[in-house]
Amino acid sequence: ILVFAILFKLWQAVFYFAAGKRIDSTALKASGIDSRNDLISTSLVLIGLLISNYSGYNIDGYVGIIVSILIIVSGISLIKETSSPLLGEAPSDELVKNIRAIANSYEGVYGTHDLMVHNYGPGKIFASIHVEVDADTDILTSHDLVDNIEKAIHEKLNIFITAHMDPVKANDPYRNKVLLALNSKLGDLEGAYNIHDLRTVPGPTHTNVIFDIVIDNECLLTEEEILDWATKIVRGIDPACYVVINFDKSYV
Repeated sequence: ILVFAILFKLWQAVFYFAAGKRIDSTALKASGIDSRNDLISTSLVLIGLLISNYSGYNIDGYVGIIVSILIIVSGISLIKETSSPLLGEAPSDELVKNIRAIANSYEGVYGTHDLMVHNYGPGKIFASIHVEVDADTDILTSHDLVDNIEKAIHEKLNIFITAHMDPVKANDPYRNKVLLALNSKLGDLEGAYNIHDLRTVPGPTHTNVIFDIVIDNECLLTEEEILDWATKIVRGIDPACYVVINFDKSYV
């Protein structure tokens, strides 16, 4: 009976692991671990029974300790694996890269930002992304563009995504000069990256340069330090400028 149980649990573990990997199901993978633990514990029981029967030495206590340690270690591992998606975790780098690659592959897209991904299990991944398009392009054309991006990401990655249009003045020489200057020095800021939604608001005495910048949780710079850095660069181009920055947190 024990041998039959071992063989059945072996088949069960292989089946659960294969199915869990195929559809990326944490629940099936957990069931596979449970079946594997049953396989090991039953095997140890059988080994202990044979040793006790033929040697007369009772090792049930030692076998029980080994099985207990195995169950405790597996239980802690399962808690970590299953609690992270429930509490919220960052998407994989590969998924983020694939989403951005598809969106940026379309002609007329100048850049993407503010990507957010919510994972509720296989086939239930929802996301949103901002797509920069030319402000001078007809709005119906831009809307058709982001519709195609949403459809492509859903078909290729099985993700339900909402793309938001961000119009930019792509042919504004002043804006492009400021953006180029900021991006060329962006590597000086550790933990800050991706300047986007840059726009300029000219006035009779000065020009406001407004943009968003993404900072991660490990960024050691204060918002005031980043503002001073940007102001120095922008005023090197035009002394009559004020810089306004919206700080975004990275969620990927």
